[in-house]
Amino acid sequence: MQSLLSGCASILLLGEANFSFSLSLRKMLPPSVTMVTSCYQSEDRIPSNDPGIPENIAQLQSLGARVLYGVDATQLGQCSSLEGAIYDAVIFNFPHVGGKSNIGKNRELLKQFFECCFDRLSPSGQVFLTLCTGQGGTPADKPQRKWADSWQAVAMAAWGSFILTRTMPFCAEDYKEYYCTGYRSQSKHFLTQNAITHVFERSRELLDQPCPIPRELTLRTDQEMSTVQCPTDLCRVINRDLLSEPHHPLALVSAEIHRLINEGFADTTFLQAEEQPLVLNAGEVITTGHFSPSELYHVDVVRTKHIQQQDSSHCSNRSVGVPQGAVHSTTTELHKQPPLSPEDVQGLLPCTCAVTALGKMVTDGQSDKDSMSDRGEKQDGLLYLEGHSKHGNTGTEQSSCQHTEDSESNGPHVTGITSAEVQISPCLSKHGKSNYVLRPTLLSRAPGIFRKEDPQPLYASGRVFRRCGIRPELYPILHQYLMVVPIPKDSGTSSEDFKEKVSRVSAGLLQEKGPVSIEDCHSCQDGSINNRSSLVFKVEGSNEPSQNTLTIGEFGIFHSEGGGYHYCIWNLDTMAMVKYSVEDIRLFWSADDRIVAQFSKSAEMCSESQPLLEHSMQVYSLHPPTYTYDVSFWLHEDTFDELDFCSAIRSVTFDLVREVRFLSQYINREISYLYRIVYQSCDRALTKKAVTQLHLDVREAINKRLGVEAR
Repeated sequence: MQSLLSGCASILLLGEANFSFSLSLRKMLPPSVTMVTSCYQSEDRIPSNDPGIPENIAQLQSLGARVLYGVDATQLGQCSSLEGAIYDAVIFNFPHVGGKSNIGKNRELLKQFFECCFDRLSPSGQVFLTLCTGQGGTPADKPQRKWADSWQAVAMAAWGSFILTRTMPFCAEDYKEYYCTGYRSQSKHFLTQNAITHVFERSRELLDQPCPIPRELTLRTDQEMSTVQCPTDLCRVINRDLLSEPHHPLALVSAEIHRLINEGFADTTFLQAEEQPLVLNAGEVITTGHFSPSELYHVDVVRTKHIQQQDSSHCSNRSVGVPQGAVHSTTTELHKQPPLSPEDVQGLLPCTCAVTALGKMVTDGQSDKDSMSDRGEKQDGLLYLEGHSKHGNTGTEQSSCQHTEDSESNGPHVTGITSAEVQISPCLSKHGKSNYVLRPTLLSRAPGIFRKEDPQPLYASGRVFRRCGIRPELYPILHQYLMVVPIPKDSGTSSEDFKEKVSRVSAGLLQEKGPVSIEDCHSCQDGSINNRSSLVFKVEGSNEPSQNTLTIGEFGIFHSEGGGYHYCIWNLDTMAMVKYSVEDIRLFWSADDRIVAQFSKSAEMCSESQPLLEHSMQVYSLHPPTYTYDVSFWLHEDTFDELDFCSAIRSVTFDLVREVRFLSQYINREISYLYRIVYQSCDRALTKKAVTQLHLDVREAINKRLGVEAR
C-alpha cells in the first residue's frame, strides 16, 4: 500500500477508531503528501478508555495531518468539512455495521460508501478497502466464501462506478504504531490475519464508446452513390480500426508478422487500404471453407443517388467499396476497385483448395424444403447440401471444414453450398434481391488484384466481418493478415517451400507459447477431396481433444488469369490471444486506455528489426461480477436463426454479455427455445440494476426483430 500511496498528493482516511493506522501511515509517507483522517464519532464521544487516542491525534496534528470528527463514510456529500475537496486516495479499513449475520447491512454500507466516494476522488484516484478474510467474496480470499455468504465487494463497488484493479494482503505488522480496535472500541478486536486490501479505480461509463456511432455506410457503384445500413450490432465499433492504433496488441502482432515475412520473402508489395473495400457486392464475394455463408453480414441499400459519368472508360464494369478506415455516415470520396471478371471466375475453377461459395439464404416465410430442391439435386447449376451447424460459427476459427451433426436440436437451419471448386453465386437478401455484404475475408478480392504479367508477392492486413455467436473467443469483427505468392510456372503446384516459410513465420511469433503445424483438411461432409490446409497451434496442458488445438490461419492455392498463387491467412485475433494469454477477446475492443497502455513501454523498446518482447495482457478489472438470466420464447415460424438472435443481443448490450448458451427446447404443438445469457463486463462496472434493465431490453428486441414470443 505504501508504494501506491507515495505518489499521491492527498489522502483521505475514513472510519478510523484510535488513529493508530493513520499515525503509522503518516510516518511512512513523504511530508509532501497531504493527509486528512477522520472517525465516525463526534469529538465528545471519543472513547476515554484508550489513553493512546489523544496521543495519536496530537502526533498526527504535529506532523501536519488534519483530523476530522463525525464523518459518515456513507454521507460524504453532506460533510461540510470535506466540501469541494478532491483526493487521490481514499482508505477505509475494516468497515462494519456491528453485530453478527448482518451481511445484507454490510453490503448496503459498502454500496453507499462507493456511491458517495466517487465525487471525492480524482479521476485517476484509488479506493483502498480492507476487509477481513472471506468478506470480500473474491478468489483473493483464502479460503473463499460462497458468493451469497460474502459482502460482494466488487458488486457493491459497481454501484459507485468502480472496478477492482488489485488485491494485496494486509499485514498489520508493517505498521508499527497500528493496533486493532474492536467494534465501537470494545475489547474484542478484529481478526486481521489473512485480511485483504482491495484497490478500486474508476470505471469508464457503462455505455461509453471510443468513436462516433455511424448508422449508415456509403459506397459507390457504376452510376450510383449508394447508402447502406450499418448492422446495428456493429454500430459502436465499425469505425474503429485496431490495426491502426499504436501499441495495440493486434497492431503489434501484425507488425511482427510483417517483420518475419520480410525476413523470409523477397520483393513483397503491401496492398494499400483503398484496394481493400469493406463493402462488397454479394455476387462478387467468395468465401473459404473456414466459415459458412450464414456468417455473412448483409447490408441493405437505404437510398441511391445517380451519378453522371464523366468518363465511361474509367467506370465501365467497375464497382467501388468503402475503403478500410474510411467508413462514414456521409458521402465521401471513394476509390474504385474492379470486381471479379468472368475470366477470373474461370481461372478460379481448377483451384486445388476447397472453397465454400455463397449459399442461398432461406427467405422469410420459407422452410428449407420450400427454398431448395431435394437434398443432393442440382439447382441453378449448383449443388445445395444441408448439414451446416445450426449455431453458425462455433470456435475460435469460426468454423472448420469438418461439418458435424451434433446440434440437430439447437437453433436455425441455414442452407449452403459445399464444393471442392470455387463457385460464384449472388446471395439473396430477405426480399430475394441481390444486395451487399461486409467483407468476410481478405481473400475475397485477391483474384482480381493480380492483373500484371509479372506479379510480385503481396501482403495485406485488415478487418473482416462475420456474424457469430457470443462467447469469450468470438467477435463479429476479426483481423486478418493475408500473404499471396505467385507459383513459378515451372514448379507445378508444389507447396512445400511456401509451407515451410509460412510455418517459420508462425512459429517465430508463437515459439515461446508452443509448436505450430500445418494440417491438411481432407474430408468434407459431401465426400469431396479438400487440399486446403490449416495452421494449427498446439495448446499445451489441455487434456480435452476438442480443446488441444487452435486454428490460427489458413493455407491454400487459388488460380487467376491462368496463374497459380499460394496464399496464407493468419487470424491475428487468435494469435494475439495466444501470444498475450488473453481469455476474453472483448479486451481487445475495450475503450479503457489503461488496458492498452501496458503495451506502450514494450513496443517502444522494440524496433522494426527486433522481435516483439514477451508480455502477457493483464486483466485490468479483476473478478467482475456475473449475472445470469434465462430467456425462453415460442417460435411461430421455422425461420429462427441463432446468429440473428445473438446479433439482436449485441445490438442492445454491446460488449456486456460474456456468453449465450442454448439450454433446451420444448415442443407442445409449437417449439420453444431456452437460452442462458451470462452478463459480465470485462472492463466496466456493471450493477444488477443495470443488467435487469438490459435484459428487459433484450426481451423486447428479440420480440420485435425476430418475431418470437418471449415467455
